[in-house]
Amino acid sequence: MVLQEAQKSAVEVEALARSTAEEATRLSDEAKVVLEEAVARFEGSSTALAALREQLEEVTKKLNAEEKLQGEAKAQLTKFDEALADIKEEAQEAHKIFDDHFASLRDGTCEAASFQKIAFESVEAFLRAHKAEPSMMAAVPSALTKAIADRGDFDVFVVSEVQALLEKWVTLADERVQKASQEQEEANAEWLGAWAVTDLANQTVSSLTSWLSKQEKEESLAKAHKGEAEADFKLKETQMTETADALTAAVSEVQKYADAIAAVQQQEEEPANPSSEAAVADVSEAAVADVPMEVAAPVADVEMQEEAPVVQVSVDAVMKEATPVKAAPEAEKAIGDAEMGSLGA
Repeated sequence: MVLQEAQKSAVEVEALARSTAEEATRLSDEAKVVLEEAVARFEGSSTALAALREQLEEVTKKLNAEEKLQGEAKAQLTKFDEALADIKEEAQEAHKIFDDHFASLRDGTCEAASFQKIAFESVEAFLRAHKAEPSMMAAVPSALTKAIADRGDFDVFVVSEVQALLEKWVTLADERVQKASQEQEEANAEWLGAWAVTDLANQTVSSLTSWLSKQEKEESLAKAHKGEAEADFKLKETQMTETADALTAAVSEVQKYADAIAAVQQQEEEPANPSSEAAVADVSEAAVADVPMEVAAPVADVEMQEEAPVVQVSVDAVMKEATPVKAAPEAEKAIGDAEMGSLGA
């Protein structure tokens, strides 16, 4: 009866070992899946971060180039602004000489002698600046300062020549203003375009920089998660290995208990004689010497007491050795049934 219970216990412990080992393997596999996901997340984050940094570098280079173009456009615009201002000033001077000074001399409306002098000097300076003919320069003072009624044909001719020259100058000045204004508008449009492109590039750089910061945090979190998953996987693998080793040892011990009991019972069933009794004693001592101390006494006393707690002790030893992973509920129930069976034997 004791032998049967021991053999039954060995079978149940082997089933427990298998179930517990499977549970340890399952936990290890789950940890491996989590680790693979963490590695994939980290690698994805690292790849995205590298691509983002490369994109930011390209956009930054473009921004620097656009800022340079914008600076050049601004310098060109400033140049045209200054040129336009100078040309407008010249045009205003031309209109002032023609509309105010020359017209008053031509029409004889200079009432004040002081103004007549200023007007004449202004027209004379203009003629000198434009390299008028010496004969014209000599005739102008007399023709322009005479009253209209006192002017002869030559004087009228001189006045008309001066007027034609002034009108040409005014027209050229106005054309220059128009051309300079157009160039200034084009330069301004070019600068505005460069500014718009630069502003867009600035916004892109700002956006990418912000996203880069978020992606760096994501990579850091992914790296930390990967480290945790690696540690957990390593722990589960260690637990799986230790559990398998402990359960294998426990099954081996239970089988040794069963073999020891079988050896003792086999000796008891042989015919009694002094030599066989001595042999039984030798086998019993040898069998007991091979089992752990916790079950040595019950095995040695098997001749006197059939209800030796071999199964109970064996299951306890297995549970003590198999602590890394919790046994499946079905295996625990089987152990409980085995313990009750051994106590009732």
